[in-house]
Amino acid sequence: LETAPAPDDPDVSLAMLNGNFATAVEVCLAQGRVADALILAASGGEELWAATRDQYLASNKSAFMSRLSAVVHQDFDRYVAESSLPAWKETLALIHTYASAEALQGLCNLLGERLEAEAGDASAAVLCYMCAANTVKAVELWHARYSEQSAGAAGGG
Repeated sequence: LETAPAPDDPDVSLAMLNGNFATAVEVCLAQGRVADALILAASGGEELWAATRDQYLASNKSAFMSRLSAVVHQDFDRYVAESSLPAWKETLALIHTYASAEALQGLCNLLGERLEAEAGDASAAVLCYMCAANTVKAVELWHARYSEQSAGAAGGG
């Protein structure tokens, strides 16, 4: 791994020599030296590490950072509630990969509810309900879709 050499910053050096990792991290972040800040924070204790990590995760609102934050914080309820519905397959894959077995059913139900109510995507919602083992809701949507198709076929002929 090749990286550009970090500038020899007297403020960071002095803070490090005095064991003041919080100040060293603050200076690095102010200079946009995120990698240096994270390495220093890891040496400065769990509280400093968590605060620096969280500041970094919050600094970028991209879809990737949102997914990464959900995994790091195990905050899948919020992730599913705020995720982009056109990317529902990625959301479903993420929760299947990283959420606890105990939380998975509720998360799949929540995603199905959003797909049904906000996107009107019954097929995607059915899949989520099936993943949640919510057969009642899956069958209800199947029945509604079948009834619509039957009514359309009967009225068109």
